[in-house]
Parts: sequence; structure tokens; C-alpha cells
Amino acid sequence: MTIEQDRIYAVLVNMGFNLNDCRKALNNCDILEEAIEIMLSIKSHTVKILDEQEVPSNFDHPVIEESIRQGKKMEISEKEHNVNERLMTWTSSQENNLRNLLSSLQHVIWSELQWETVSPHNLLEPIECKRVYKKAISKIHPDKLHLNASVEQRLLANGIFSALHQAWDNFRKENSL
Repeated sequence: MTIEQDRIYAVLVNMGFNLNDCRKALNNCDILEEAIEIMLSIKSHTVKILDEQEVPSNFDHPVIEESIRQGKKMEISEKEHNVNERLMTWTSSQENNLRNLLSSLQHVIWSELQWETVSPHNLLEPIECKRVYKKAISKIHPDKLHLNASVEQRLLANGIFSALHQAWDNFRKENSL
């Protein structure tokens, strides 16, 4: 096998395909994209994506390890960019306005958290703002996220948490809480 075929084989095995199917795919092509396409057409298969912190310990080829690490870094970098864009849109011109951030939280939070939309008129009283803020923080606190939360969800949670926390500090000072 060539180095490229070793890399393809390792990636396919890592994706959860069985060894025989991987050998069939390698016999039919020389590049990774074709191998993956063939593998996906052989059977419908739910691809197991590696967690960003997992690096397979059974790989003894440094080229394979490095290509996997580089791919993960690129994926995380792209997700960071997308998350930062969403957060900038959400916080634009309202970074320090807790009421606006809380009333528009549904635009950045993911559905699995089951966030109930809060109307701005429900946030007129400081005590209500405090209640909704505490509820929001309990849902998106980075340390309280589900273990299966994606990289994107973790990045979003960190950004939302820091924006809300900063706005809360300003709100407390303004309202003497």
C-alpha cells in the first residue's frame, strides 16, 4: 500500500467502516474522496465523527496522525468563525443591554436546550431580568453542557455566557442589585 492508501484506509476504519469494505474501496480508487464516496454507497452507514479531543492511539504512521490533527484543527477553526459571526450578529449594538440579549437569545441558542422565548415587555422589572438571566445561565453555562454537546455548541455556550455575564455586570451596577 502507498502512503496515500494507508491514509485512506486509516480514515475509513476510523469512520467506523469494516475492514473488508475498506479494502474494496481502496482497490477501486486512489484518493480519499472517492474511497469515502464508494464506502457510503456500499451501505448506508452513520459515520462516527471523532470527538475533537480523540486521536486514535493505534495509528503508528505519523503522516496519518498529523493529517487527522490538521483536519480537526481546520474543522474547529471553521466552526469558530461561524460561531463568532453568529455571536457578533446577536450582540451587535446591544452588548451591554441585558434585556435585549435575553429577549433575543432564541436566535443563537440551539433547540435541544428548549429555551422559551422571552418578550421584552416581560423584562421591564429588574427582578424579572435577574430571574431570566439566572435561567439562561443555567442552560448555557459551559460547565453544565451535556457531554455529547458538539464543538459548535460548546463555542456558542462560551460566547453566550460571556456576553450575558458582561451585560449582567453592567445591569447590576445600573440597577443597584
